[in-house]
Amino acid sequence: MNTDRSATSYARRLASRAISIYHNNARASVNAGQKVAQYGTSSDYTASIVTYVDNGNAAIVEAAAAAAAAAAVVPVLASESGAGSGAGAGSEPEPEPEPEPGPAPEIAFIPTTWVDASGVDFSSSGQAVAYGNGKWIAVGADSTNTIKASTDGVTWTDVDNQMPSSGGGGAGVYGVATDGSGNWVAVGNKNTAAGAITILFSSDNGVTWLSNSAYDSGFNQPNGSTDRGWDVTYANGLWIAVGHYGQTPIQWERNVKIATTFDPVTGPNWSSSPPGYGNAPVFGVSNPAMCAAYGNGVWCIGGQDMNATAKGSIFYSTNAGTSWTKATNSFRGQCMGIDTDGAGNWVAVGMRYFTGGSYVDAKPIKYSSDNGLTWTDTTTATGSLFTSGYSVKYMQTSSGGVWVATGSGNSQTILYSTDNGVTWSAAGSNRFANNSYDIYYGGDRWVAVGDGGSGSIKYSIA
Repeated sequence: MNTDRSATSYARRLASRAISIYHNNARASVNAGQKVAQYGTSSDYTASIVTYVDNGNAAIVEAAAAAAAAAAVVPVLASESGAGSGAGAGSEPEPEPEPEPGPAPEIAFIPTTWVDASGVDFSSSGQAVAYGNGKWIAVGADSTNTIKASTDGVTWTDVDNQMPSSGGGGAGVYGVATDGSGNWVAVGNKNTAAGAITILFSSDNGVTWLSNSAYDSGFNQPNGSTDRGWDVTYANGLWIAVGHYGQTPIQWERNVKIATTFDPVTGPNWSSSPPGYGNAPVFGVSNPAMCAAYGNGVWCIGGQDMNATAKGSIFYSTNAGTSWTKATNSFRGQCMGIDTDGAGNWVAVGMRYFTGGSYVDAKPIKYSSDNGLTWTDTTTATGSLFTSGYSVKYMQTSSGGVWVATGSGNSQTILYSTDNGVTWSAAGSNRFANNSYDIYYGGDRWVAVGDGGSGSIKYSIA
């Protein structure tokens, strides 16, 4: 999952500024490029360029890239009339033009009809899907290949099977994300074989996938057994992968990995978050972290809380994962999907905890209007919701915004909300019959993955 929304609008305005100046004045283009180079270290600038590529505006990409490149090689620009000597020396610099309004964010729609994709399917289940840099990647459990790719979300091909659906324990690939510039990470597995691969990465836009057990132990335990990575996302310059693993001498203790760099040979430079032992955001023994998202300066992670005494299923961090704090009124069972609009509104979906003959959680969907700190149940009746929620995504629309969530139960596998998670409705026809595990919007379409067999990947176009 990729969920950095808080600073995207600024980056897009900055890119638009570089574009406009490039066409009007070469000198000012360099000035704008210097700003792009200065502020473009996060994912936001890249994300804006990806959006332009998606829309086919090659000239825009060339303009912004030329500005950034010029800034990298010309740190100080002399005036055309000659700076430091001769005419124009000591003259006042020309004021930079005021920034023009940036392009509108990518506008999505409420999905009303779902169509089965063509090509290859997942024999058991599609678990996650993401889009970036003109490429769709879907991952899951399959007898042939657990990573599949598409350039349009419609026709899919097999790509990789280094994390196969074999060995027991529900093995397969469960999460995938990209930084939008051709780097991808996939996590998963619960293969019973010692040292099985749990993290793969690609630096060529999902064509080839690599692992590096010498560089990182992945989601494995000190005794050699293999656990699972449940989700991965990239936002605000960080890769965050969540699941369940251990560090010698403690097993089953860690939940979160963070990487600040991505090397094309060795992959992301993973480290535990927070560092050290015994102080991770522990969801409880054998209770993994299962989802992560970022927006408005806050990271939120969701996980499992099936403990005799509640420990919490949603934690948040305002310092890039250095420390984590338990949110208020999170799920008593599992938080399996989470997202934000980047303006302080969040939605989480999960699985209700059943014990003593009844459910502890009232609803499988919660929302937050205070940036992920406090959570409230949706007002929609339980019978109109799925019984278990697996993922949720937010996108802007022409009339505001839409949240689309996936799950299972009550024949409600895809739902949508236009009021920040307060109420929900069924999202379109030809949805998955039993389970929809993930959904993503890219370009001009939604893509969802779910039930295995024919139709395990579906798309919706306005």
